[in-house]
Amino acid sequence: MPKRKIPVEIANGFVPLAEKARDHVASFARSRRQLARVPGFTLIELLVVVAIIAILAAMLLPTLQRAKVRSKQAACTNNMKQFHVALTCFADDNDMRLPLYMWYLPEGFYYGVPSLAGQGLKFGRHDAGQVCTPETARREVTAAEVAALREVIDRYMPGTSGEMLGTLTCLYTNTPDIDFIVDHHPEHDQVIIACGFCGHGFKFASVMGEVLADLTLAGATPHPIEFLSLKRFSGVSLK
Repeated sequence: MPKRKIPVEIANGFVPLAEKARDHVASFARSRRQLARVPGFTLIELLVVVAIIAILAAMLLPTLQRAKVRSKQAACTNNMKQFHVALTCFADDNDMRLPLYMWYLPEGFYYGVPSLAGQGLKFGRHDAGQVCTPETARREVTAAEVAALREVIDRYMPGTSGEMLGTLTCLYTNTPDIDFIVDHHPEHDQVIIACGFCGHGFKFASVMGEVLADLTLAGATPHPIEFLSLKRFSGVSLK
C-alpha cells in the first residue's frame, strides 16, 4: 500500500513556525531566570517601612484632629450667626418678640422662651442639675448660677441679659442618655413603663399614646422604639 506523502512546499512552511515557537519559549525562560535573580524585600526592610508609616501617622493624626475640631467650631459659629440673623428677622416682623429656642453649645444645653410683656425673657439650662425628689429639691437659685447664665446669653445673644425679674427651679426626670424609656417591665410583662420624658414629653404625646396603646393591647408596636428600651441601661443605676 503506497504511503501518503506530504508536499515538500507545505512541510517546509511549518519550519518557520516551529522556530518562532522555540524562540518564544527560550525568551520566556530567560525572563523567568532574570526575575528570579531580582532580590525581594527582607523582613528588616519591611519593618522599617512599617515603622516609618507609623511615625508619619502619629505626626499627622493630632494635626488632622485639631483641624477637625476647628472645622466644627467654625461650623458652629456660622450656625449661631445664621440663627441670630433668623431671630432678628423674626423679631422685626413680630413686634420684637422671639420664638422658643434651644441651644446645643460647648457650654451645655440651654433653652428659652420669647420676651413677653411684663414677664421678660426666660433663659435656663437643661442639662445641669442635682438628683433630687420634690421634697429634697433645692429651690433657691444661687448668684453663681445666675452669673453663669448671664455669661452664656451675653456671649450668644448680646444685650439680652437685663434686669433679673425672678428665678425658678424646674423639676423633671432625665435618663442618663436623655432619651425616654418605653418598655415592658422586666419582671412583670403586663406592665408598660413610659418615663424619663425630660420635661418635654408633651411634644410626643400623640405618638407615645399610640405606642403605649400598641404595647398594652398587642404586646408590640410597629414604631421603632428599640432605642428606648430599658435594656440599654443594663448595669446602670437609674435611682
